[in-house]
This record gives sequence, structure tokens and C-alpha cells, in this order.
Amino acid sequence: MQLPIPDGFFHLRPDRSTGCGDSGYYLSYHGGRDGDTLCIWHETKSISSNANPRCRILCFCSQSSRSVTDEEIRSDPYLHSTVQLYGVNTIGANEQVEGLWNAQDFLTKYFEYQANRYAPSDPAGKKKRVMVEVAFGTAWYGMNH
Repeated sequence: MQLPIPDGFFHLRPDRSTGCGDSGYYLSYHGGRDGDTLCIWHETKSISSNANPRCRILCFCSQSSRSVTDEEIRSDPYLHSTVQLYGVNTIGANEQVEGLWNAQDFLTKYFEYQANRYAPSDPAGKKKRVMVEVAFGTAWYGMNH
């Protein structure tokens, strides 16, 4: 059964990891020299055969950005001027994350959460929204290691 991902699902935990609602899962994003690694953890359940069975690598990522287009800014005046682009490797868009969520939806919502945590505000104090695009099979980090 695939669970929908509601707004407010992702939240910052005291240890600076990202909680996934009340599912017991949480995410840890680590930057590296050549790219980033996103790990998924569970508080109590074994989800891998690694040395720490409560953790597994969800995907390797690379990040870049582009400017919003005129059409995008016309459609949303509170859109931030930069679009965050994420390339993801080792998981496909239609795969399931722990049998609960579609990878495309899950990672898009997660990266939107991350990008918008510190989004700037306009002069009137309204927070700008950072748009995120996720492409699968494009991160080169995993291919070089």
C-alpha cells in the first residue's frame, strides 16, 4: 500500500536528521566531495544487511540550479528566482521507498522540504517558494565510486 505524503510530513528532528511523519523512518543527507548521499534509517526495524541494519543508502545525489523562466515566474509571483535541480542515482522514479512511498513523490517532496527550509522572504515578509526538479538516473556520483 502506497501512503500519500502530506504537507508537513517531513520535519527536523533534534539530531538534525529529517523525520518522516510518525512512520519511524528518518533521513540523513551527507555531502561529499563528488556528490551527496541520502540514507534512510528506521528507529527500531532492520531495513538492510549492513553493519548497522537500521540504515541503508537510499540514493546518491548531485545538486545544481538554474534560473526560473519568465513563464514560471508569471505563474507564481512568490517563486524564488532559482530552481534547485537534483540528479538521483541508484533508485528509479517508479521504485518504492520501503514499500510505502513512490520514489518520485517521496524524493521530490523531501528535496522541496530541504530547499524551502531556508527560503528567503520578499520585502513584505511573504516567504518565497523554491521550485525543485528531480531527475532519476542522472547523478554521476554513484558511477565513479
